[in-house]
Amino acid sequence: MSFFDDIGTIFNQIGNSLSGEVTLSGKVYDTNGETIPRVNVYISDSKGKIGKEKKNVSADIDGNYSITALPAEYVTANYIGQKQTVKAADVCKGGTCSYNFTVQPLEVTEMVVIGKKKEEKKNWKKIALISALALIGIIAIGYGIKKANK
Repeated sequence: MSFFDDIGTIFNQIGNSLSGEVTLSGKVYDTNGETIPRVNVYISDSKGKIGKEKKNVSADIDGNYSITALPAEYVTANYIGQKQTVKAADVCKGGTCSYNFTVQPLEVTEMVVIGKKKEEKKNWKKIALISALALIGIIAIGYGIKKANK
């Protein structure tokens, strides 16, 4: 880190402590202890529903995240195929703390796949009839030409 990064971090911590916000940062892991990249981490209610301010971040490629919250708020980690993990922001006492999320896989017993494809309707009977008539016409013309040449 450079001198300016350190100064920026200090000012952020001062601003957060004056507003009552805490900064949670850490990593997101799966149940095997492997980090999960690009997990959505956001401010939520106690049930994991996204908050009014819609404040969210994505964990980086190494599973690291950092988000600010008020002590009365909750922070949720959510990833496709995993259960939401909700944690109260009041785990932080003071300006900054570290909290690692461990997300659990969903137990899928049934999966429904819904697809929609717009297909242009073609009247295959009409196409077949027109093709057959065209073929008969070609044969008749050919037969007429052949008969005329005799």
